[in-house]
Amino acid sequence: MRTLGWLPLLLASAHAQPSRAAPPMRWLPLLLLSSADAQPSRAANIAADLLRRSPLARAFAAEAPRRQAALQNYVRQLANCGQSDTSLFVVYHGVTHLNGSVFEDQRARGVRVAGDVVRDACDFDLGAFTEILEPDSFYQTLMSEHAALILLGLAAKPIAAATGSSRLGTCSWKARLKGRPVPCDSLQNLPSSTPRSLIYWGPGGLGPPATPLAETQRWVARKQVNGEDLMQRTLRRFFREVFGYDADPALLADAPPGTPPLPWSNYFVASPDLWEEIARFDLVASVWLDATYPPTTKGEEGCPATYDALRRKGVLARARVEPECRYCRVPHWTNWNRCRVGCHRCWSYVLEQLNVIYFRALTDLAYVHDDAACAAPRRWAAPSSALGDFSPSFVREVYEGLVGGGA
Repeated sequence: MRTLGWLPLLLASAHAQPSRAAPPMRWLPLLLLSSADAQPSRAANIAADLLRRSPLARAFAAEAPRRQAALQNYVRQLANCGQSDTSLFVVYHGVTHLNGSVFEDQRARGVRVAGDVVRDACDFDLGAFTEILEPDSFYQTLMSEHAALILLGLAAKPIAAATGSSRLGTCSWKARLKGRPVPCDSLQNLPSSTPRSLIYWGPGGLGPPATPLAETQRWVARKQVNGEDLMQRTLRRFFREVFGYDADPALLADAPPGTPPLPWSNYFVASPDLWEEIARFDLVASVWLDATYPPTTKGEEGCPATYDALRRKGVLARARVEPECRYCRVPHWTNWNRCRVGCHRCWSYVLEQLNVIYFRALTDLAYVHDDAACAAPRRWAAPSSALGDFSPSFVREVYEGLVGGGA
């Protein structure tokens, strides 16, 4: 309130006879309103607190020039890579495990999130854009594909312009192995959609029965320490601390009987604008995880033996990731089963559920499962309203407080 120290004198002067040169006092309410507006917003305060507590936030902000330079180089390269209405990006952890993947369609581009080799010059390489989230880094190993969603989403508009695309799509190289073949001739024949449309796909038919997120959390809790619903507790804390939202956010991801399954994993198509939203949301959530479960706290145990099996399957590029293993075995919770099997994806399980809530509550959902349904994807959920600070504009304000408006 230091800026209002002159206020008593100014109010006292209102009772004095104004001189011919004195300005009219009708501007006083505007001046007071301007002073109130100068106070930091709630979003700015949250961003400042996270920036203070999170090494990830500080490093990511410092990398803005690197990301900009890498994007300029990548956009120039895309001029040699062809154009399409929908650009499909396939996330991979190592090129040796891509047999039978969706790369059989030559229009698909890749995203290298782990491993040492880039499959193709047209692929999006995390290593060119970042060090803090580069392939097989500490944070990328915890976040898995969500590191790609952040970097790719922040670059979505220039990429779309360079490829002549109105939409970007993403999926895992394991899509076919999971029985989720990419429909619509690699998503080229989808109808026009709105900027808030998110089209996602799954197994044939309607896939598994629609299951509300709250029910999924209760099922997963059976495998958590002492049967506690640690996932729900973590998500509720995130929504309470960031958005001031006290209700259970899992209830925002409802799935009534007869509806398609919720939009799990990164199998979706969206406009460049919506991609940016998702990227900002995932970065804010990742920074919150970093501040809440700091990497300076480490357990004493090393990596489990199952890590080598994960490497052979292509889930993990390197079997030796000791810093991540020690971090994931600390007493506080960062994974759905405290990483008893492997520390890979510790944060990814949290981020995946957060994205399900974001997609279900704040986007216009449509589901498609095969080519026959491509002309008319099943629209089943419109965006919610009256959710307070849980909104794209609030997320953007927190994000810009973390990295700056132009980063």
